[in-house]
Amino acid sequence: MTAPKSRPLTFLDQLASYIPGYSGYQDRAGQRATNHAFRNAIALGLESLKPPLEALIRECTRREAHTEVHSLERALHHLESMTQRLRAGVGTDAYFAGGGHLPPAHENPLYEFDHALYAKLESLKQRFEMPSLHHDFLAEVEADLREIEDKLDERALLIRGPG
Repeated sequence: MTAPKSRPLTFLDQLASYIPGYSGYQDRAGQRATNHAFRNAIALGLESLKPPLEALIRECTRREAHTEVHSLERALHHLESMTQRLRAGVGTDAYFAGGGHLPPAHENPLYEFDHALYAKLESLKQRFEMPSLHHDFLAEVEADLREIEDKLDERALLIRGPG
């Protein structure tokens, strides 16, 4: 007897396996809860980067690497402001408070945004698992944070819709 072939996971299946409470945006009642679960998962992921950033700041301070300290502090501030934005629901809560509904044509692009954001966060987290303070490390971290923020902006615009 052969095992049944498994189908590849869709964006929604992948996100549901990563993020507790992420069920997708199909039903109107679950849209706000799903959006909150997603934003919370991304915020928690960003918050998990705070201790490694703070450790790098302490190490660079100890070595008197002041330029790196300034860049790391800027990255830490950026991370904290994005975390606050996610927790506050800037750009999305008004949509859900107004009883909005994502048309089916927008659900799949939103899943793609969510998946891309989560993948970018995981990539950024991997940078800190084995940080290499090579010349471009800080620039790469800052670029990753900007990419995450840009994706959040694009996602909020998709949810907000025209108008």
